[in-house]
Amino acid sequence: MNQKDATSLPTLRISSTDHERLRLLVESMIQIQPRLRETLKPLSTELERAEVVPAAVMPANIARMGSQVEIEDQESGDVDVYTLRLPGAGGCFGRTDLDSGAVGNGRHRLYRGGYL
Repeated sequence: MNQKDATSLPTLRISSTDHERLRLLVESMIQIQPRLRETLKPLSTELERAEVVPAAVMPANIARMGSQVEIEDQESGDVDVYTLRLPGAGGCFGRTDLDSGAVGNGRHRLYRGGYL
């Protein structure tokens, strides 16, 4: 991504806790499977440009791990609800947690409303 592209993107704010967890996830995945380096590059780039906010002062209107977000299709008006989770958390990797709306098989995580 060049400098011009980075300045035209919306501000990305992330809690220090989520930033560290995602950074460590990317690093460990690359260490375990080096061929994933290019696949994970977009996430690494986003983490580099993000404004990291201490978790204790994170504004309430910013989604973070564990948050449920609603995404509305602007054409149909359909609304999907997603729960933001790290791999291995809350029903991922073959576990099911129907109370949280998470069902996982190790590669795909299905939540009420869609896949993440």
